Amino acid sequence: MKKKTDFSKLDQIRTPEEWMESLFTNVQNEEKGKKQYTGKGRAGFLRGSYVAVAIFCVCILGTGISVAAYHTDFFQSFLKQVFGNQKVEQVHLAEREKEKREMEKNRTPDIAVADGSNLLSLNEAIEVFGKKEVFVGEVRYEEEETITDQLYSLEENGLFKVDKENIASFRGSTGEYSFSFDYIISDLDHAVYAFNEKGDISTVFHRLDGDTMYVALFKESEDSIVQKESIFSIQLKTGEVKKISGDNMICNYLESPNRKNLLCNHRSKGYWTVFDFQTGAERKIEAIDGYNRGKDIEFLDDNHILSLSDPLLEKKEGYTEETAGRIVLIDLQSGKVEKSYVVPESCVIGELGMQWSYEKKDDDLEIRNIVSGEAFLIPGAAKSGHGLARTDDYALFGSYEEPSAFYFISLKKGTYKELKLPEDMNSTLEIYMSGSGKKSLITNGEKAYLVDLVDL
Repeated sequence: MKKKTDFSKLDQIRTPEEWMESLFTNVQNEEKGKKQYTGKGRAGFLRGSYVAVAIFCVCILGTGISVAAYHTDFFQSFLKQVFGNQKVEQVHLAEREKEKREMEKNRTPDIAVADGSNLLSLNEAIEVFGKKEVFVGEVRYEEEETITDQLYSLEENGLFKVDKENIASFRGSTGEYSFSFDYIISDLDHAVYAFNEKGDISTVFHRLDGDTMYVALFKESEDSIVQKESIFSIQLKTGEVKKISGDNMICNYLESPNRKNLLCNHRSKGYWTVFDFQTGAERKIEAIDGYNRGKDIEFLDDNHILSLSDPLLEKKEGYTEETAGRIVLIDLQSGKVEKSYVVPESCVIGELGMQWSYEKKDDDLEIRNIVSGEAFLIPGAAKSGHGLARTDDYALFGSYEEPSAFYFISLKKGTYKELKLPEDMNSTLEIYMSGSGKKSLITNGEKAYLVDLVDL
């Protein structure tokens, strides 16, 4: 949990102007790698940092907010030096009525008041979620609950408060289960985004069929072991809650990009299935390694996934050695492997999803698309940590544990920008990548700035 900070001290501190030129380097890489890989390795695989969920990709940097030894206006000039004056915009909050959406495309958010009370609050934390339409929630923590007090919609020119009238609540009971949650339905991708969940909720799915949405509800034993879990449909107009699966859905779930398919990992039994919301039927997908986690799988579209598979082995004298790793392309309709890709042992896979790997070559970082084989180099970036986040077309590379530069990378173009900070500024920096990937929210612990990544 983040603790409150006295930001009034910030304006009493000054930063040497001579740092300006050396702190940021604006680079556009034009090199494209031509070499094709012929072998892969699982020893170099990391299965941890990348969170691939259909709804959002958020990277929260740092463990807390401390007083920064930098003037806020100077931090803003930092970002403009990197991304350009037209690409960096201070985030203000303004009330927004739903019917004014079209009129507000060219409207400027409210000007901040003197005490900054309408700036994005960073006293505890924020959460970013959504795909086509991105939402930002101000959250606080009470015991084991995460409570969202205010929700904002990220528009082209800033953050706007979501009107209370556009946030709905649902409270349900089946006799055996009781639960409640708040939710909003995105106008842009017609998906459900829930928050403030309470009770027996395991998952609120993003799929919406007319007026019907879906949840997974569970029951625990006294020693907090899940005994059973089921998927239910909720008819929003009538409030009817109907069970549509068996009680064996003790799963981790992955929704496809357009929510047509639901992958279910029966983690205790070691297999994956595809669940049909319409019929309640499950179909086992034998081609997926049953012990893969969600981060080991990536949807390419609604019907195709990349999945981490068994490594290639070589028998040595007295032992067997893993010489390369494998990623397989699976058709969910047929349940069969369509293609297999070999990844060299020297490559890291998983931090930037299953579709992208990286390899450190001396001081340089090579990023490669596993499916197409195309690669590009980022000179001098090998010492800057690891993959922190990835959206569809963008990635963030760097580290906060150690002083290093951060790299905003356009995977589609093979270009990047380097953000190079003084050592002690890392502890105040937070970077949020929106699900659409076209925006990044960057804060220094006091103010938030919206950065446009389209022209990266």
